[in-house]
Amino acid sequence: MTGQSDPGLLLIFLTYASLVVAAALFDGCGDVPPPLCSGPAVAAETQAIVGGEPSSDRRSAIYLTNGRGACTGFIVSEHTIVTAAHCSFGTLVAHVPGEEPCTVTDFEIHPDYSFPKRDLAVWYVEKTLPGPYIPLGLGGLECSSYIAQGFGIGSPSGQLAEREVFEVDRTENLIYVSAGPCFGDSGSALIAQTAEGPRAIGVMSIGVSYDCNVGGNGYVSLVNEENLAWLISRVK
Repeated sequence: MTGQSDPGLLLIFLTYASLVVAAALFDGCGDVPPPLCSGPAVAAETQAIVGGEPSSDRRSAIYLTNGRGACTGFIVSEHTIVTAAHCSFGTLVAHVPGEEPCTVTDFEIHPDYSFPKRDLAVWYVEKTLPGPYIPLGLGGLECSSYIAQGFGIGSPSGQLAEREVFEVDRTENLIYVSAGPCFGDSGSALIAQTAEGPRAIGVMSIGVSYDCNVGGNGYVSLVNEENLAWLISRVK
């Protein structure tokens, strides 16, 4: 369905530490899914993307605005951008690299969206978007590491920045990573590095703290088959 999300959800990062703490307290009470990528259980928590490196590879990332704030999205086809549902209200504009900004002609949010559950949206533009177009989901491939990438607060001069992150926890809906995203990075892809190139396996949704240097930020999982199937069915 097409529609507007609640403007009250403009606050991108809410306190979510209780969920992570609860998961730690009940560790051992059930099966813990194995990490999707190799790497230490917990990485350093002293850097966000704001302390990362300027990106030399755009990997389909695109800067988005809605008249009241900014988000990050990623291009998956000639006319489709994936981002977070909570970014999808107001006057939606996609800032295509090296070109004039283009107004979004239509968008859809997941019908079961309730922040942060199913925090997924697709934006459509009439003009042809530049590649590369990043594939969704792992597609049966194995990955070696994650990259967090975004245009958020602290990125040098508003440039796209990135850093390597590691999975620290996972639920049915969310993949939590060690550190990285900050305000303005919502809607960005959690990028899995595979032998066949980068793939988007998460959409940035929620943080555990207003301190962007604290780890545990959550991406809506595209390992979740329902989330993945909904997005794939909306690509134009």
